[in-house]
Amino acid sequence: RCRAQGKLLTAAVATWYGSRISTASLQMLDFVNIMAYDYNTSGTGPVAPYDFAVSSIDYFKNKGAAAENIVLGVPFYGYSASSGYTAYKDILAQNPNAYTADFMNGWYYNGDATIRTKTELGKQYGGMMIWELSQDASGDRSLLKIIKDTLW
Repeated sequence: RCRAQGKLLTAAVATWYGSRISTASLQMLDFVNIMAYDYNTSGTGPVAPYDFAVSSIDYFKNKGAAAENIVLGVPFYGYSASSGYTAYKDILAQNPNAYTADFMNGWYYNGDATIRTKTELGKQYGGMMIWELSQDASGDRSLLKIIKDTLW
């Protein structure tokens, strides 16, 4: 392993190409960062539902990843059929109450409650990974703050 040199070996993985990752490879990784988002990029349904996070973790755990090395990835963005991707902070700028849901004004995303629930799930494994931090809101509606408050 790379640890002897003070380095970690990690990978960002997703179920849609998981069949190309061997069990031996998964077992060599210090962190298996599961991209449990982009579930539905048609804009006609959730982009990162909780049950997809659970099934993604189960997939890689059953494939041989050590539970303590599994890191759950969450999106700090939303998706809509008409506009594509946008930052979570921009969704909140359009509607300050958007944090209370996972769908608003045509955008599918993860609001406060879903991020909190996913963080509780991630606590059972190796933690949380974010895509992508610069898309977060600031202040009390920060998804990073919710993750931090839930972890500690």
